Amino acid sequence: MYRMRLKSLSLFHNKTLHGVFSLLGKKTKTVSLKDIFSSKYRNVFVFNIALCSIFFALFVFYIMSANNITAHNYQVRVLQGKLGTIEKIHSGLIEQQVSYNSYFALLRFAKEQNMVKAQDIQYLFGNRGVALQK
Repeated sequence: MYRMRLKSLSLFHNKTLHGVFSLLGKKTKTVSLKDIFSSKYRNVFVFNIALCSIFFALFVFYIMSANNITAHNYQVRVLQGKLGTIEKIHSGLIEQQVSYNSYFALLRFAKEQNMVKAQDIQYLFGNRGVALQK
């Protein structure tokens, strides 16, 4: 008796399942694999497979798109970092160019190289095309 009572309380027992569904007011019908592949349920089976395939394809597309967008965002951040570094180097080079091209920097360079100001120089060209100083 005890054994039968446990068996009747089990949710995996067909009578109990039938009893639970009948309490909910829904009629249930057991469908076997043989019935699924029969012509009666073939359209529903094909529709379910097609719907699952479409959802799977859309899910794969979503994953690939999200991965692609993330990869591009990472590449943009890396390139922005490189661009910031290059801009710093460029501004340093512009400062050096301005300091080298100033008048006082040229005078200082001329003094360091012991250059003198060229004044009143006349050149005579001889027969050989060489400039001669007078």
